[in-house]
Amino acid sequence: MTAKDTWFYRDGDVELGPTKAADLTALVRKGMVAGATPVRRAADTVWTTAAQALPWLFTVPEAQPGVQSGWTDTAPHAWRRYFARSVDNMIVGSLTWALIGMVAYAIAPAEADAFFKIFDGPGGQIIDILLTLLAAIPGNALIIGLTGLSIGKWIFGIRVLKDGAPIGVMRALRREFAVWFQGLGCGIPLVSLATLLTARGRLEDQGVTTWDKAQQLTVNHRPESRLATILMWTAGLLYFAWLTALRAFASL
Repeated sequence: MTAKDTWFYRDGDVELGPTKAADLTALVRKGMVAGATPVRRAADTVWTTAAQALPWLFTVPEAQPGVQSGWTDTAPHAWRRYFARSVDNMIVGSLTWALIGMVAYAIAPAEADAFFKIFDGPGGQIIDILLTLLAAIPGNALIIGLTGLSIGKWIFGIRVLKDGAPIGVMRALRREFAVWFQGLGCGIPLVSLATLLTARGRLEDQGVTTWDKAQQLTVNHRPESRLATILMWTAGLLYFAWLTALRAFASL
């Protein structure tokens, strides 16, 4: 745990911790931490209330029958969100390029063949990543905007809402471009790593990402369970297996 993500809290005159901000969610559920509970970062000496320092711990999502039942976890889950995004980009981006390829070869096969040869040249894998991330944006926006979910988000138990309802396609499109630029660094190596680490730090520190705060969106999570954990681990392993297979195919 970093000092930025490490917290102490008081139970009467007793100082307890250290613990991660995300782990305080369980303590809130158990009644061990309340809004008035004094908390401080490991690097600070000043105490403040948990409600002031970590307001997302006490955000209760509005119930909406048939839409949001059971999705009550509002704590930040950076890794769940990262893998959900990766799965979405891989599936939606790949399908989008497959559709583009079929249409291009049907209309102008020679030009399409010349274009797709760029992926076989120097830097082809990097170009593939950059264009796949871009290609995934419209499809992700459509699915998330209409349902609040996506394939990856359903697997990893994440729902994006606005006032308890799906956020709409145009708002989702703005969110997708913000994630692409601010979170993924347009897919550019090293830049992407820097933006991902920055976004993760903000999420774990403030409980919200820049792009969700800008549009006042709410991200709820399905509470962890044994079945949900098995589903997430299976999806994660399949994702890495798919990446390994793609790299092996590209090297042929």
